[in-house]
Amino acid sequence: MVISDFKGKMVFLDSAPLIYFIDGVSLFQPLLKELFNLNDNGDFAITLQDLRG
Repeated sequence: MVISDFKGKMVFLDSAPLIYFIDGVSLFQPLLKELFNLNDNGDFAITLQDLRG
């Protein structure tokens, strides 16, 4: 699965990657930046979810 597969869909994202992205410590920084940019363009919707039971 690649980011382009998300077009027109709802993407559920745990809150941890967002926090790491904001803090600048994520190993996935480039991927998350692309994901958030595409979300800003309206290609898909992101909703955050805390997955800690």
